[in-house]
Amino acid sequence: MVEDSYIDFCGKRFYIEMDTELGDLTELWAYGNSVRFKRGLEALDIEDYLRSEGACQVIMTSERSRVKKTRYRVEALNIRHFVLVSDKEGDELTVLKRSRNKHGDVWACRSIMRHAALELLN
Repeated sequence: MVEDSYIDFCGKRFYIEMDTELGDLTELWAYGNSVRFKRGLEALDIEDYLRSEGACQVIMTSERSRVKKTRYRVEALNIRHFVLVSDKEGDELTVLKRSRNKHGDVWACRSIMRHAALELLN
């Protein structure tokens, strides 16, 4: 395995796929919530995280580093929820993907995975 093809989070390694450069954010989130539970903290919802302003900013910044001419911008849905919007219809993010299986797993690039891990520790 190539160096830095994973991230460490609370003693567990989460691997980043070589071909897609994405890691399993759903797995990291579930593990992070188990760590939170052991510390007496409330579980966090991954969907709330993905709609947070901080996550949207990290997603947009990560996308811009991969795709220089990205057309995404962050827009507020309400006080707590934000969304990335593209000027071009049909654009798909390269740094965040959802599986089309019944579980709806979320795959994310290393920057998003690290940001999510920090959110889970707070």
